[in-house]
Amino acid sequence: MYGFMRVCLLWWLRPSALLSGLFLFFAMHLSAQSLARPPQWEVGLELGGAISAMVPSNQSIPYYDQRIGFRVGGYLQRQLPANFALQSGLLYTLRGMYYNPAAFPSGHVRYWDLHGANIPLMIVYRLSARIQLALGVEFNAVLASNLNLMPLPLLQWGPRGSVGFNWSARLRIAAYYTHLLGRLLPLPSAPGQPENYYNNIITGICITYRLTANPAEKAPPLPLPPCPRY
Repeated sequence: MYGFMRVCLLWWLRPSALLSGLFLFFAMHLSAQSLARPPQWEVGLELGGAISAMVPSNQSIPYYDQRIGFRVGGYLQRQLPANFALQSGLLYTLRGMYYNPAAFPSGHVRYWDLHGANIPLMIVYRLSARIQLALGVEFNAVLASNLNLMPLPLLQWGPRGSVGFNWSARLRIAAYYTHLLGRLLPLPSAPGQPENYYNNIITGICITYRLTANPAEKAPPLPLPPCPRY
């Protein structure tokens, strides 16, 4: 039963299933009435949890338990017409996996930690004054690791999606998912067989403190007074 639930969870976490679900949710709201005018600029600080897992490319590769870390950084959002917006930022994420390597004489359970700098590039759609969806891509640069013997790609990237709820004028709560496509921990395979490797997936919930701004619009010129008659 546990194995079946794990397979179902991993299937649901596939980027294709997530993106399809978000697209369907987005399409159901396209006919909604026009919303109140959103702020032209939005900047915020983000802090939240991050659950990181390794997804094997082959079912014969063992699974590793999740690493619970955190995510912190800032973002900038620019409003576009028709309730769309562009969003980017710079964040730090602690991720990795939970394992018990036999190479350590102590035998204590250890974490393989990956420290990464993340740059998301997102397209945001505002469903209402409180709910927004975001889809895009995230780039991850590996800054450091506690096990330098493992080969690591310097740059990873993959699809990212999130659903945010504006709790108040300043606070937003969002759930996010990122599937990094860089190949980690490549393992030898039989001759003629595809390479075995792991992908890193990250999911979590974050809280954002928002600051918004609407630049002052230029007032229309005042009409000239009529010329007096003589």
